[in-house]
Amino acid sequence: MIPRSFILNIIMASSLLFISFTWQPLSFWMLFSISYVLLILIALLQSKPVIPLHHQHGWLVAFIGGIGIYLLFAIGKAFLILFQIPLLESLEQLYQLVQPNSWIQWLCLFIIIIPGEELFWRYYVLNRALVQFSPQHSILLATLLYSAVHLFSGSILLVLAAFIAGFIWNVLYYYTKNIFAVIWSHIVFNICLLILFPLL
Repeated sequence: MIPRSFILNIIMASSLLFISFTWQPLSFWMLFSISYVLLILIALLQSKPVIPLHHQHGWLVAFIGGIGIYLLFAIGKAFLILFQIPLLESLEQLYQLVQPNSWIQWLCLFIIIIPGEELFWRYYVLNRALVQFSPQHSILLATLLYSAVHLFSGSILLVLAAFIAGFIWNVLYYYTKNIFAVIWSHIVFNICLLILFPLL
């Protein structure tokens, strides 16, 4: 039986991200950062890890994984252009949402949001799922939950991106047993996507 606390924490995470994506009077970056500070606290205080927080190996694999996810997205953009799929406007809107515009937003992204996503959706959610289900079902469940909350953004591309990246990061964490390496993978991906080789 799935613990009630787990269900309540998923509902809380969904509510916080719904507010972050839809509550226009306040800054998305402020709300998103506050949300992940709260979710980091939940992850650290309520986790009963099957997979540990840290292991010595996995750093190189995680680095390659971050670059690989970026390359998948670059191929996806080329696919949209080649087959003239009318989603480029959605891609532009997605960049407007996730592209930091100030040094404070960059700090929030790399110090709070990226670690927060990995600590909550991988370290907390995946670990809790592994107590109840097989590794394959746990990875799938954690991936579906991570991608589902991105529906609040209104961007189908962000949901798809979250599903692909979330699946890879869940697999990375399960096999490397090093959440810090997975955080590093997420950082490498964002450096490629937003700084070194933007897709727009």
